[in-house]
Amino acid sequence: MSETGGRRTWDDEKLAFEAWKHCGAIGGADKDKMIQIVTWLLGFSAVIICFHATGDLKDPRVGFLGILVSFVAAYVALLYGAYAAWNWALADEIADAYQWRELLPGHEPTHISAAGWQGSLVGHLARPCKGKIAPVFWAFMVFSVLSAVIHVFLLCRAV
Repeated sequence: MSETGGRRTWDDEKLAFEAWKHCGAIGGADKDKMIQIVTWLLGFSAVIICFHATGDLKDPRVGFLGILVSFVAAYVALLYGAYAAWNWALADEIADAYQWRELLPGHEPTHISAAGWQGSLVGHLARPCKGKIAPVFWAFMVFSVLSAVIHVFLLCRAV
């Protein structure tokens, strides 16, 4: 029996498929939006780092702004990661309830198996995360925290 207990929310399978598509698409859109927002924030943070590193900015408040921007970027990465994981988990529940095996995270496409991606880094990154935050969100969070650490280092050096 499935994790959802085989409970089907919709009588019409077409409506359930539309709900599955919606949840999966929202999770993907959350990932895309996070990448856009965090890239912009980290770009702004990098500009501040460059000005600090060259000595063009002496005001410590700018360093604190860089730290703040970096931590906001980390927060945004994890926030969007949680929302994406939630929506992907909803899509997985729908696929499980309707026994759409090809749409479940455990299904491995034959062309990926045949290509030998299973044990590779690409295969690991492409794998569904089954209710966990995907690696791309963690990577952007780590980059954001590293950016904050660089700001702290430059701020300590400047003072």
